[in-house]
Amino acid sequence: MSINHLFNKGSMYNRSGDGLRYRNFEGKENIYNQSISAEMFLCKQLFDERGQYTHFLYTEQVTPSDPIN
Repeated sequence: MSINHLFNKGSMYNRSGDGLRYRNFEGKENIYNQSISAEMFLCKQLFDERGQYTHFLYTEQVTPSDPIN
């Protein structure tokens, strides 16, 4: 099983080419929070994609953990 984590809003430490940084993400309407009322759910991929993930995890909000030194 390989999982792609999708989320709507929150804060996290994120590495995206310019090192590990603390980032905030503003929430916005999307297909997940408009069609399902759960704040978190795990689902098999809905479409026959040739991607690397077999499932996706959706969470309404993410929060950062303390950095590991």
